[in-house]
Amino acid sequence: MTPPPPTASPDVADGRPRSLTDELRARSDADLAELLRHRPDLAHPVPADLAALATRAATVTSVGRALDTLDRLSWQVLEVLAVLPEPVSQEAVRAAVGVPDADGAVSERLGLLGELALLWGAADDLHLVRAVRDALGPYPCGLGPALADSHVRIRRYAADPQLLAAELAAAPPAAVEVLDHLRWGPPVGRLADADRTVTEGSARTPVEWLLARELLVAQGPDSVALPREVALHLRDGALLADVAWPPPSTAGPTRDPQLVDRTAGAHALTAVRLLGRLLDAWAVEPPGLLRSGGLAVRDLQAAARLLDTDPTTAALLIELGYVAGLLASDDEADPVWLPTPAYDVWSAAEPGTRWALLVRAWSVTTRAPGLVGLKTERDGRINALVPDTIRPAAPWLRRWMLGVLAAGAPGEGITPDRLLAALEWTRPRLAGPAQADLVRWSLREAELLGVTGLGALGTAGRALLADAGVAELAATVSALMPAPVDHIVLQADLTAIAPGPLEAGLARQLDLVADVESTGGATVYRFSETSIRRALDAGQDGATILESLARNSKTPVPQPLSYLVTDVARRHGAVRVGIASAYLRAEDEELIQAVLASRSLAGLGLVRLAPTAVACRAPVDEVLDSLRAAGFAPVAEAPDGRMVLRRKDSRRTAPVPPPPVLRGEPPAPDDVWLAGAVRALRAGDRATAVGRRARRAPATSPQRLPRSDPAATMAALRTALAAGSAVWIGYADTAGATIERVIDPVRLQGGVVTAYDHRTESLRDFAVSRITGLLAVDHADAAEPD
Repeated sequence: MTPPPPTASPDVADGRPRSLTDELRARSDADLAELLRHRPDLAHPVPADLAALATRAATVTSVGRALDTLDRLSWQVLEVLAVLPEPVSQEAVRAAVGVPDADGAVSERLGLLGELALLWGAADDLHLVRAVRDALGPYPCGLGPALADSHVRIRRYAADPQLLAAELAAAPPAAVEVLDHLRWGPPVGRLADADRTVTEGSARTPVEWLLARELLVAQGPDSVALPREVALHLRDGALLADVAWPPPSTAGPTRDPQLVDRTAGAHALTAVRLLGRLLDAWAVEPPGLLRSGGLAVRDLQAAARLLDTDPTTAALLIELGYVAGLLASDDEADPVWLPTPAYDVWSAAEPGTRWALLVRAWSVTTRAPGLVGLKTERDGRINALVPDTIRPAAPWLRRWMLGVLAAGAPGEGITPDRLLAALEWTRPRLAGPAQADLVRWSLREAELLGVTGLGALGTAGRALLADAGVAELAATVSALMPAPVDHIVLQADLTAIAPGPLEAGLARQLDLVADVESTGGATVYRFSETSIRRALDAGQDGATILESLARNSKTPVPQPLSYLVTDVARRHGAVRVGIASAYLRAEDEELIQAVLASRSLAGLGLVRLAPTAVACRAPVDEVLDSLRAAGFAPVAEAPDGRMVLRRKDSRRTAPVPPPPVLRGEPPAPDDVWLAGAVRALRAGDRATAVGRRARRAPATSPQRLPRSDPAATMAALRTALAAGSAVWIGYADTAGATIERVIDPVRLQGGVVTAYDHRTESLRDFAVSRITGLLAVDHADAAEPD
């Protein structure tokens, strides 16, 4: 059997690495895999060899992504490395930081920077990647340029600190103030005509006094700088004003964990029920899609009124419905927002499952609902359901926030200010006003959705952070949700109180016969002529409505409610509408006269045909809507005189997939993929070691490439995969011709072998069924078999 490949490329010389490429070649396969895990952009696509990997790792874009992941102490270590003269040792860095308590943390950061390939070299010969120096800016540690080599007087100061101390002791107070202002940086200031000649005798101002003695130096026609040598003297040699250690505390108020879970469970149930109520309403009366896309402000405000909540909460639910694939726009000429067929599956599921699907969508979406309603640069406002709400950092910030909460004791919360301080320390490159808003919004959203309760992470929230599946999440949150209530309390003021979340059937009945007036610990419903008529139009009669209320109420049906239902039911259908375009008829002549006398109905083109019949020009649906708006209670009539109870259809869009999750960074690779990428890099390096010609498959194939059936091919590929050996294969292309390749198998799964192809110098997939034959080759001759 061919021996497995080495874990380091063959052309790395012993001793100290001379470059980042040398260091990468000396790393083990496990270390290379960790580099690609932490910097996945380096392997998309997989570089041809380790030299190409080193080049990509040193690019401005890739270095910038890696720097985004560093905490404040790591940044300070980088700044110290940039300031200290090379070669730099780890010991020198620890001494320059100057905080013994932070020595261990500094060593950890140095190790991390090396692992990330931002720093390379031996422990006493460290080198920063050039792009890192560029990212630090011109003034690392707030220090200006070192000028001893170009300015004689500054060179004397550097050689004789006593001379510099004497000059500073003689400085006027105003000049000392200027130096104090520049001491810790930024070390530059603006000054008109800065490069004019100034002598000690001609100096008239504090700044001129400093310029004459080269305690400040002109950096062009309009700026001056504090020389590094002078600044270090003023700082007593310190490079950092304050060392960012230890990290800021994230401790916050602590609540009873059981109370946290109960609160989170109640919020979770409320969230799924509010979304269901909204989408049920939109299925019947959908809001329109704006020409510019999104949802109109008036429709958002109407949704908030329907749900008895604020527009911010309504926007969150609407956006979540969209990202979960439950809401979409249709393809009609006048498009509207409608539930999708997936909503029917979602609404039929248990509340826990509905919640699990929602919060999983929330945790990964790049949409930031908190942006809805904010002003834009063009004096407009951001609408819901538009691309303007996309913020690539949102998923990472949510997960980071949940991780901070999870690190505390059960029931321990955190204040927004402490969370923002932790963000500024953990990811200083990401911290800023926009991210601060995202953090505040995410905290609020987590509470509204039941991921947290009373500001602390609940049991279900911890399961979400642990990437639990839908079934596990549903089981976890279901145990925390309040038990549904099977009764209401009817009151004499035409209201009903639901003392908790209602059972699904009772909730649907109440939504039909009454309107939500307020929500909270209990939900208040109000009965009205409109709500009772809605139930009658849906096919119920007065007796059915009263019987249902009496059966589900802990109190008797109050007399005012009984009168209301009986009266509306009695008048329901007293006016009949048929087709003329439409006609109206009624047994009561006075009722017909009232219709004809109504000014709001004049536009219908009413013509009296008989004492109890009227014809009109408007279509039936318009007549019905106008009569109801005018306070009448009409029903449609069939040609044979029967009542036609018409309820608006519940509409759906065509089946549509949920919107794709937009990722700002490549997805995290799995272990198998990482192993394959490393093997591909090693293979490319081996090819490089024997010359460019050897990196490509030769034009001629072996004399007799044995043919094999799929079972034998699978067995041979498994052997090559286990041994880490290369194989020569014949491969049938889509036209039926056989082409030949030298490949290094890295994964075999589902009838497909993923391998490094020496001809294309890339990872690619080969269908095993199309491999006509194969032959093992030695590693040394992988690209050029005999």
